[in-house]
Amino acid sequence: MYESTLPQQTQFTHQPDILSLTKQRLTWLLLVRVILSVGIGFSFVFLQATRLRPLYPEESLPTIISVFVAIYIFNLIFIFALGRLEKHHEFFSYFQLLIDCLGSGALMFLTGGMESPLIFLFAIHVLMGAVSLYRQGAWFVVILAMGIFALLCAHEISSLDFQRGASLRSLRYILTNGLYQLGLLSFIAVLTAYLSEQTRVAQLRLSFANSDMKTLKLLNKHLLLSVHNGIIYLNSKGLILMINQAAEEFLGLTGQGVIKEQIQTVFPHLPTKLSHLNLQAMVDEHFILTDTGVYSWEYSVLKPPIEESASEGNILIDKNFPNGQYSLGKHKLAPSGSFDRIVLDCSLSEVSPSYEPSQRGWLMILQDVSIKRRLELKVAHRERLASLGEMAAQIAHEVRNPLAGMVSSIELLNQRRAQNEEALDPLESRLLKIIGREAQRINQLTESFLRFSRPPKPHLTNFSLKLLVHELSLIQSNRLVNLLDDQVWVFADSDQVRQILWNLFNNAWEAGSEQVEISAYLIEAQLKRFWKIQVADQGAGFPNTLEDLDLIFQPFYSNKEQGTGLGLSLCRALAVQQGGHLEVARRQGGGAVFTLELPISYEV
Repeated sequence: MYESTLPQQTQFTHQPDILSLTKQRLTWLLLVRVILSVGIGFSFVFLQATRLRPLYPEESLPTIISVFVAIYIFNLIFIFALGRLEKHHEFFSYFQLLIDCLGSGALMFLTGGMESPLIFLFAIHVLMGAVSLYRQGAWFVVILAMGIFALLCAHEISSLDFQRGASLRSLRYILTNGLYQLGLLSFIAVLTAYLSEQTRVAQLRLSFANSDMKTLKLLNKHLLLSVHNGIIYLNSKGLILMINQAAEEFLGLTGQGVIKEQIQTVFPHLPTKLSHLNLQAMVDEHFILTDTGVYSWEYSVLKPPIEESASEGNILIDKNFPNGQYSLGKHKLAPSGSFDRIVLDCSLSEVSPSYEPSQRGWLMILQDVSIKRRLELKVAHRERLASLGEMAAQIAHEVRNPLAGMVSSIELLNQRRAQNEEALDPLESRLLKIIGREAQRINQLTESFLRFSRPPKPHLTNFSLKLLVHELSLIQSNRLVNLLDDQVWVFADSDQVRQILWNLFNNAWEAGSEQVEISAYLIEAQLKRFWKIQVADQGAGFPNTLEDLDLIFQPFYSNKEQGTGLGLSLCRALAVQQGGHLEVARRQGGGAVFTLELPISYEV
């Protein structure tokens, strides 16, 4: 599982860590030097002590041992100083080779000069130089060896006594041996330099390849974290090998380790007969196979909100779908308001890498289509309402005429009875009053519906919303708290805004609210500026069974005994005509908050 956070500025370009590689190489070389110095020193002492005839004079033995000890101490000092010389590794390597060559030259001088058996140490130094400094290091050792060999040869030549019979052959031998040793050392330098350069090129290529690999891994990690779709990768046995952050959030698994778990850990309500996870049988039986070879399905998740997810922990699969959608699991209703509904569009496709066909797996993509589905439902619902509204408006228009005739006839009947002074018995009088009252109510309902279906065209003007609310507060001065500023001017139809606000105030008072507060704040969105006017009450609010508060704006929705269910619908329709909107939300602590959005006036 990938981590859920990344640095704000992610660097996707990695450079090879040359310093780290050099430091690691020098550390190993120092350890090899320590081992060689200790091993050769002990071998020399052992051979000197066990031979019947010592290799070298006894008086030179302490000096030789002192040189070995000095080389050993220098190597230890170099090991401890290496960590503090990170920016001077090249100088450090040259200095180390210089000390090694001088020490080996001293040992050769003490153990026989050019005839010393320790001359092989220079071959080791060439190899060390090639490893630490590549071609330059190898030839640096050869140059030092050339000077040291010249000094040793000069010392041997100076010790020749030609007056006592030293021949030119001895001189020729010394020079030939020196040139031979130097040539052999140069040949070793050529070979080691070539191999070291090839090694360096290979190391650089490997370093850049590792750098590119790290870059790709980081980029892949960043993409998986940035993508808004959920991604789950399963192996052929149904074990989860990878799940990104979006999938965890969709399924309520944030902070839970599901890697190497069966897929039922993510989908706990899969049918029990799939407990052994024959994935092919699952997709063949339960999912729909598309023409492209991708298995697709859609389901809804009732996920606890963030503040409740730690205590709830379960994912509830809901089967309440529109036609054509499929749900896995048992249906379980969640308490109203305590869960968030997420509709996921899922697809499952087989992954079979060409480089390793046996590593077959499955890639699952989860896409949140909640907003899309809600918008589709709203569009379909509005289309149905529009067609029904047109039909109902025509019916209401046709009903209004005979209804007006009925009301007029009842009034005329009452007038004639009054003129003829014919007394009605109590039952007839009560029935006529009921008929008249209900006819008036039907007429009022018809007029309201016609205003809703065909609202009047607004007359837009600039006016102060605070003054308008002040006029309304004169009716209920002690129950309306006006928190609006003098700067709240809007560009709308004042009569229609007055009708909207009065309807909201009246609904709040009828809901039992002692006071109603009205306030406003300015917002900017997409180069437009609006006033958001909030009307907050402390009434009974909405029942918990009402999950979608937007339903209260639907025509004929009402929780009042005598309500027509058209008041809030008309308010929203009038708000939309002003270029605004009307929304509602539950108020914390009880009550409701209506938010009216109106365009700002630019002529204040």
